[in-house]
Amino acid sequence: MQALLLRDTRTACTMHSIKHNRLEAAVLFAIQYQVGTAVSYSEMIAHINTAPLKKSQSHRLNDQIGGKQFVIEILFPEQKKSLHPVRF
Repeated sequence: MQALLLRDTRTACTMHSIKHNRLEAAVLFAIQYQVGTAVSYSEMIAHINTAPLKKSQSHRLNDQIGGKQFVIEILFPEQKKSLHPVRF
């Protein structure tokens, strides 16, 4: 039993150390990286907010529907009168 306990304590976690200057450099790098990421997100959001709006797919489809309705009214006015209006 003592041999088992002795073996377990040798393979258990041991104390680790890191030099102060290496720790400081690692923390500084992590902070700089996080600040850089935050700045790039802010710039990206500002760019998105100032970008011109583009027509969405639904606007294009509505325009196409309007064009088709115009063609139907011109080419088939009598047939259109006999149809019930479509409600959305």
